[in-house]
Amino acid sequence: MKYAQECKARRVVSIHLQVGELRDVVEEWVQRYFDYLSEGTIAEGSKLVFKRTPAVLKCSNCGRSYQADVRQLEFSCPDCGSTGFVIVSGREFVIESIGVI
Repeated sequence: MKYAQECKARRVVSIHLQVGELRDVVEEWVQRYFDYLSEGTIAEGSKLVFKRTPAVLKCSNCGRSYQADVRQLEFSCPDCGSTGFVIVSGREFVIESIGVI
């Protein structure tokens, strides 16, 4: 909350987070933990807003990028069937914006 204080904000009302589907994040628990940590600060009572980023993989064989179904245990390229890939997105955990008054 250092940045909010530097901007002379009186209160933080929301924090918008970008979280990749590959992150093992339970939104309810993150909010509860944040509520505990922010007690007595200008962020007390603020709401965490989660935006999920899909898991996108790039095939190591043919180079095609495709959105992965994270509920599957194994991924294969829809074009060539290869199981080799590089993760393009889906591991993000970024603060996009902070709402202040």
